[in-house]
Amino acid sequence: VLDTDSAVAGEAAGMAIGMVLVGTGAGNTNNSLPATMSAAAKEELMEVVVELKNYARVTQHEKIIRGIAMGLALMQFGQEENADAIIEEMRSDRDPVMRYGAQYALALAYCGTGSNKAIRILLHTAVSDVSDDVRMAAVL
Repeated sequence: VLDTDSAVAGEAAGMAIGMVLVGTGAGNTNNSLPATMSAAAKEELMEVVVELKNYARVTQHEKIIRGIAMGLALMQFGQEENADAIIEEMRSDRDPVMRYGAQYALALAYCGTGSNKAIRILLHTAVSDVSDDVRMAAVL
């Protein structure tokens, strides 16, 4: 669906992939994928996540980028420190929509933990990012 470059379908596909993989940490080195899953299947999921991130960098559709960013964020639900690498990658992206998704990824990864580190990062982003949307997402 992403290859059709349809903005609405691409946004839905990005979010759907995230919903299917919610809380698995797919794309992280230490993920929560089921132990019964074969190594080949885990490797394929890693490739899918890499492909999603690459597609978000090359497409011109903001809706598709937002869908991918939110899908990646959903995958990080409850992952805490395991999600730090992908969150940092998203936070340092030049695209404000990916940085917007990083705020949600951070919030979902540390949801319910009261982590001082996560709160510090979100508050810093809330006052320092150049994009209004990213600052707003950090406050939410």
